[in-house]
Amino acid sequence: MQKKDRELKEWKLVWEENFNSPKLDSSKWSRIPAGEADWNRHMSMDDACFGWENGELILKGI
Repeated sequence: MQKKDRELKEWKLVWEENFNSPKLDSSKWSRIPAGEADWNRHMSMDDACFGWENGELILKGI
C-alpha cells in the first residue's frame, strides 16, 4: 500500500543470480574468511552450510 499522492517509481534490476549451475559462481560469490569480530564464532566454511536447488540458495544453520 502506498501513501496517497506518492510518486510512483519503477525498480531497476542491477544484479541477478539464478543458481542454475552445479557450482557456485565465484565471480559473484565468495566465502567470508574468519576475522576478529565477535560474530565470527557463528560463521563456518563447511560445505554443509549451504546449497541450492531449483534456482534457490539454501542456507543451513549448524
